[in-house]
Amino acid sequence: MNDNFKLTKYYLDCISEDNNLIILYSAKLEWNLLKIGFMSLFHKNHNDCVNEKSIYSNQTFPKFYDNTLVWENPKLNINCNFKLLQQPISADLSPENDGSVLWECLSPICDSEIYTDSLKIIGKGYLERLTLTKYPWELGLSNLYWGRFIADEDYIVWIIWEGEFPLTKIYYNGSEYSECRINEERLEFGNFQLLFQENFTIRNSYLLNGILKNIPFIDKFTKTPVSKIKEIKHYSKSKFIKNGQEIFGNTIREKVLWE
Repeated sequence: MNDNFKLTKYYLDCISEDNNLIILYSAKLEWNLLKIGFMSLFHKNHNDCVNEKSIYSNQTFPKFYDNTLVWENPKLNINCNFKLLQQPISADLSPENDGSVLWECLSPICDSEIYTDSLKIIGKGYLERLTLTKYPWELGLSNLYWGRFIADEDYIVWIIWEGEFPLTKIYYNGSEYSECRINEERLEFGNFQLLFQENFTIRNSYLLNGILKNIPFIDKFTKTPVSKIKEIKHYSKSKFIKNGQEIFGNTIREKVLWE
């Protein structure tokens, strides 16, 4: 176990009926003498205009009150409430006992309200927390797929690892699946298909151009250079096909490549 390493990250998103999308991150890295907090906001409006803001700062994480997550952050100028509508899902994804990769989907569907100085976005949202006490570069990954689909009464969440310790976890309305096929057009599991349509690219860049760019000498400490890790994230209008029925919703998905 890496007693001197801990990364905690909250991920929140919300999509309104008029196609406004907000993605929020709140993260803290503790590593030897290094302690650094990170917060970010990504906003895409209904005309596909994008605004992003990122801050390195110690901060308080979102807090829970009864069945609602609340996060007030004056540095990002946001105030948000996420009412949890589904039972949480959790799994320790670590392939070995040396450290943990605790993934917690705190609610795959939320009723969400996000306020800024100029915006009020109300819609369905998603909420998760990831806690690592194992170095990410020790997971033996070559590709990582993650995504979530939300419709009125249906949700799908997936985590797929390719590499030394392959892993597949698909969660659909409380049921778990361990086999799937995924590409840029669709996700198939069980007797279901999720088709990605009307794709919008949120991010297509190397991690050193993002959250890690201001951490000095980060490549010196990693087995796989961070400069070779690329993140591709999309927002998609999606069609879910089950038992011949077509259900429409929204997907946020990403692929991370160790090149």
